[in-house]
Amino acid sequence: MAANCSNLAAVAAAAGEIIQLNVGGTRFSTSRQTLMWIPDSFFSSLLSGRISTLRDETGAIFIDRDPTAFAPILNFLRTKELDLRGVNINVLRHEAEFYGITPLVRRLLLCEELERSSCGSVLFHGYLPPPEKEALGGLEPYRTVNWDKARQKEQCVQILHLPCQLVSSLLKDLLDWV
Repeated sequence: MAANCSNLAAVAAAAGEIIQLNVGGTRFSTSRQTLMWIPDSFFSSLLSGRISTLRDETGAIFIDRDPTAFAPILNFLRTKELDLRGVNINVLRHEAEFYGITPLVRRLLLCEELERSSCGSVLFHGYLPPPEKEALGGLEPYRTVNWDKARQKEQCVQILHLPCQLVSSLLKDLLDWV
């Protein structure tokens, strides 16, 4: 019984451990739990000992990667949210693939597709609440299916004709919500 309690205490202490990282010369501090929540990622392999670690003169784990691209990746691991302001999506996706952050890679692939696609009429299929005029920048929906009937079936189709910038903004907000 005493051995089980000490093992649980050791596991709890390890989960709350602060990890010091040196990514391309820039220091980052985070918790082991933040780095480990995605199984089979670079970090779970690194911290479990499956990958050997290189340490700098202060004892921080050294990772020879771009620190500018690492900051949004670490923020994603912390919050599960993505802020793309001032970020090159291709570079971020490449780094996310290196680190094995699959949920982030999927989001970034969708963002890249959104940037490549042309906008105009966009078809949403699924349940959406009726849009507020303000949410559409004061624009009226082009065509709306009967919302009450759609709500009963928990599905609807709405076709909107929106400027590309507004579509990008709405879909990025949707990605953050999912």
